[in-house]
Formats: sequence, structure tokens, C-alpha cells
Amino acid sequence: MKKAWIVVIIALLGIAVIGGYAVLDNIFPKADPIKCPDTESVTAITLIHNNNSSVSVETTDFGEILKNITNAKPTRTMSVNDYPTAKTYYTIEVDTAARQYLYFLYAEKSQVYIELPYEGIYTANQQFLDFVAEYNK
Repeated sequence: MKKAWIVVIIALLGIAVIGGYAVLDNIFPKADPIKCPDTESVTAITLIHNNNSSVSVETTDFGEILKNITNAKPTRTMSVNDYPTAKTYYTIEVDTAARQYLYFLYAEKSQVYIELPYEGIYTANQQFLDFVAEYNK
């Protein structure tokens, strides 16, 4: 009889954990995978610091920038602004023949993020931020 109670308690705990995750995932869903064009379709990339300095990226670096954007991991934080609230950020404008993609790159609380307004916030790596900052000097 004692074993039956242990099995019931473990089953109930398992159901509570799975149910809790399902509720969390429903209320705070992860952002959809980041949308990024193929390197071949990109006609220009411009990096703009929020102090309005900008630089055009050389064609040879398109792949590096797009790879870092594509590798960004979705978070459960929603983007609810037109621009990031971070004090310092970079705008990455990726132009194709069909449309322009806008990505905002910034650091906050020792974490690097890529934000797509009203779509999602993604984590990126520090090396990408360093690359963009060095490129924009």
C-alpha cells in the first residue's frame, strides 16, 4: 500500500511539472525563429549607431553578420517598442530587392540581444556585438 502512495505522489508531481510548463509556455511563449534573408539575396547592409553614425558593410562580411543574426536564440521576452530601451544600440539594416529587414543589437545586464520590434527579442553572443562595434568605428 505504501508503494502505491509513492507512485501516486510521483505521478501527481510529474503532472504538476508538465502542466506548469504548459501554462508558462502558453502565457510567455518563446519568440518565433528569427527571420533572416539568404546571403545571396542581400544587396546592402548598413550598421547605424544610435548616435546616428553609420557605415556600409563590405560584401565580404555579409555572411558573418547574417550568420550571427540567424544563430540568435529566442527568449520569452516580448518586444513592445519601436526601438530598444537600451541606452546604446546598433541598428542593422539588411536590404534585399524585396524588402528591408531591421534588427536592433544591444547589451543589457551583461547579455547581448537582437530585437525585432513587436516580433521578439533574441540572445546573441558578445563577439557579434564586438564585431559590429568595431566595424562602426
